[in-house]
Amino acid sequence: MTVRVMLVSPAMNAALREARFDGDAPLDRAGERSARAAAAAVPRSGAV
Repeated sequence: MTVRVMLVSPAMNAALREARFDGDAPLDRAGERSARAAAAAVPRSGAV
């Protein structure tokens, strides 16, 4: 059985640019663009 694992890093926001980990900070425009591009590149999966 083959298992494929895909790791995705978080998109950029102001907190990450300052080397802080803040789960509540919204994405900036560049982060939104990269998140949308990553979402389009990730294949759909039938199981999680």
